[in-house]
Amino acid sequence: QSLAVLGLPCVMPESLSLADEPEVQDLIALLDALASRGHDLSLARALKSPLFACSDDDLLLLSQRARRLRQPWFDVLAALPVDEGSAALARARRLLAGWARCVDELTPHELLDRIVHEGDLTARVLAATAPPRRAVVLQLLHGLLQAALELDGGRFVSTYRFVRALKQGRLKAAPQVPAGAVQLLTVHGAKGLEADVVHLVDVWP
Repeated sequence: QSLAVLGLPCVMPESLSLADEPEVQDLIALLDALASRGHDLSLARALKSPLFACSDDDLLLLSQRARRLRQPWFDVLAALPVDEGSAALARARRLLAGWARCVDELTPHELLDRIVHEGDLTARVLAATAPPRRAVVLQLLHGLLQAALELDGGRFVSTYRFVRALKQGRLKAAPQVPAGAVQLLTVHGAKGLEADVVHLVDVWP
């Protein structure tokens, strides 16, 4: 954050476990809700994420109706009348309905690609992210798409299996280092590093 305030580009080039990052956890929740529509908690997290930005009142509406009808939140949302709920909830209902129709036909990469473009995902997530973290978030989103493309060649894996691989922590974001950026590394990660200048920070007892 201090480097960003000074206008110095910086990056953490060590591989990031995708499942440990909150922005990816939001997308895992969305994919989980699409693959297993009885997972109400996953849908709740996805609706609260920057992709949809639904309010607590929206979630309360779905919760109360789901309890009364004894139905999953996904089904309640799909059947919600147009004149009920907020504009954010209406947008979520429309987008989720479209993605749900094709979740079994598309590869995880194809599904994520649709989510990114149809949901305006990158712009919405970056708008909700503090400037110093935006480069990391872009790396994470790119890493998630790359992981979906590479897992089993991107063709022989279901969304459900992709979600399981993410939750197990097997997928990581490949490091991307812009030219001239300060690289922030652990001592272990810096072994063998070739650079004109190396600073060892906070290493004294």
